[in-house]
Amino acid sequence: MCGRDAGMDAFACKTCAESAKSDLTQIADFAQHLDDRRARLGSNWKDGTIGRAAEIPLPYDPRVSKVADPISIALHGTARIVIDAGAVILPVSGDIHDVALWLITRCDWLRRQDVGPEEFATFEKCRSNIVRLFDRPPDRTYIGRCQSDVDGVLCVESLYVETDDKGNPVMANMTCPRCKASHTVADRQEEIKAGVQDYLGTMREISKLCRLMYDDGVSMSMLYLYAERGLMESQGWRMEHDIKGRYRSVSTYRIGDVEHAIEAWRKIQEDARRGKRQRPCVA
Repeated sequence: MCGRDAGMDAFACKTCAESAKSDLTQIADFAQHLDDRRARLGSNWKDGTIGRAAEIPLPYDPRVSKVADPISIALHGTARIVIDAGAVILPVSGDIHDVALWLITRCDWLRRQDVGPEEFATFEKCRSNIVRLFDRPPDRTYIGRCQSDVDGVLCVESLYVETDDKGNPVMANMTCPRCKASHTVADRQEEIKAGVQDYLGTMREISKLCRLMYDDGVSMSMLYLYAERGLMESQGWRMEHDIKGRYRSVSTYRIGDVEHAIEAWRKIQEDARRGKRQRPCVA
């Protein structure tokens, strides 16, 4: 998965197995709060109450089932692989939390199976989806100013497009509310990407920004992996301080390098998959 040496008897390295355990731990932690999330506890949907959560005023969140059901199916599918291989100890229950905790103890076994890398990738996707459920993206995202010519004057209206639960635009085209000019959302997003190519940011800043521009591959862990692999190089550093006033130097990176790093990493993964498929069978 990551290009590290997995050894002769494994299909994924120990680092990937540890990452899988971390993903499952987070899934188990968040799974404990799915019922509260489904019932919108803490949201301001009851008359006379004020909640901290910025949620649509409904007493039920239908997004929870949309996210939780595929995660449950995926984890149960992996559990079935382990059980069919002869597992003696079974999960305490079929709950996402219990299955995820049980699978943590099977990651070292999974990395030695040919399905291991695929299952590890599934864990990472499930973790990303359940975290996104609790860290909901904004209902609208900014796509720049209109800049259309209206009687010789440029329209400076800020444009926003509605987004789905994953932060992706729900429409391909939109109309400026002031001058009624039509805009293609994808083109405006590409213009924004081009406009920030040379800006420098910390890993945290870049991760937050790029989630609005790329579907995957921009988590903090992935960005650090790109840097470790030499796909992104530090372009300097910045002094920051924490809430206690302590200063530290933080590396900065060019935002435009992220897209190149994502493509380079996809090519590395594809080359690794081709190499695995061509690996000769050993009796």
